[in-house]
Amino acid sequence: MRNYFVLLFALSLTFFSSESSSQASPLKEFCEQLNLKPCPRNLLIKSEISTTYATPSPDRVYVEFSEKINFFAMADLLDRVIFDAQKKRSAIQKLAQNLNQQSVNNYIINIENSDKTPPTQIEYVAVNNSAVFHFSNDKGSNIKPRKNTTALKKTTSHRTIENTQSNIPVIGLLDSGVSLKNDSMRTLNISQFYPAVPQQKLVDTGLGHGTGIVSLTEQLSKKEGVGIGSYLSCVGLPHGKYQFIDTLHCLDWFFLQPKVDIILNPWLASDAGCLSQWNYPFQMIWLAGSIPIFSAGNYGENIEQNYSPANLSPFYPLVDTISVGAVDHQNKRLPSSSFQQVNCKNRRSIATLSALGSGYKVAVPFTESSEQNVEGTSYSIVPVAIALLSLRRNHPKLSNRELVSKLFQDKQ
Repeated sequence: MRNYFVLLFALSLTFFSSESSSQASPLKEFCEQLNLKPCPRNLLIKSEISTTYATPSPDRVYVEFSEKINFFAMADLLDRVIFDAQKKRSAIQKLAQNLNQQSVNNYIINIENSDKTPPTQIEYVAVNNSAVFHFSNDKGSNIKPRKNTTALKKTTSHRTIENTQSNIPVIGLLDSGVSLKNDSMRTLNISQFYPAVPQQKLVDTGLGHGTGIVSLTEQLSKKEGVGIGSYLSCVGLPHGKYQFIDTLHCLDWFFLQPKVDIILNPWLASDAGCLSQWNYPFQMIWLAGSIPIFSAGNYGENIEQNYSPANLSPFYPLVDTISVGAVDHQNKRLPSSSFQQVNCKNRRSIATLSALGSGYKVAVPFTESSEQNVEGTSYSIVPVAIALLSLRRNHPKLSNRELVSKLFQDKQ
């Protein structure tokens, strides 16, 4: 992300310092929704060190606000609250959106008070409490910001997919897109969002990578008798190239859906190292009831494995990251499968699990009948996802934390 953003400055903020503060209204609504008395404000909301400002382009400013939800306190609370998963998801979504709206409003007020030119458009991002502000090149513009702006409606309602039955799995895929051109794919229920080109039209911009993963998921789900109700595909890496804002919008899109059971993440970033900017978004994804699964990467012991978000441990010590390496039919690690140690918060192997990652033939969108042989960790995540869905089917009363823990136990 260093090559993508130019860091401008940081501003320390104090937030939710007292229960009487009007700023506490988002959390108050959350507590009322889950009938929490008293409302533990200071445990659930924390103030990060700074608010980050950056410029992805001359007329856009990306702002990640300092106000955050305390992941571990909230995870503990949601484990203890006796409500169904759908109501918990709705409550955490609403809290994140209200917090985001409030942070944006405060930012706009600061702009107005400093007599600076207000933005002409706002892209709200609830999943990490951020926003992208568009500014007019006309410095003399008198356009006023919309306090209850329709921009929020555009970033939520038009991208929200109709709810499905609560017991039918929904799989999300963050990749370079999916196509239904292949005959074997045409009956699948797939919805797609393309942040860079706002549309729902299905398109695979990555030479069949995303299409192949969905094809394999469908094959293995039928083999194991695990029905999948629908797929959500988001083009966060158009043409296979990592774009921070697009990837962030994809995670926000998944976060705001009524239901997503598992999110497949077979992608790499453009910068190496501990990609800590993704910790909080994935923590919010988890609080909303979705389980992310990462591919460990295909770089053997090469340092390039550190381009993968699989090196993060956003849920530790609650649960380990599901990061999947690839093995062959003899259960031997594929030479390309990343396996070095990483140390992003806790030292561990880049791959926390391994699964079959070779010998697959999948559909690709080149012609109506095109297939190709594939291997690697992008595909070994699929049998792990199916195993997780099987566990959920067989143990419907287990929480996501208990399911993931059991998955690791069964795979040892």
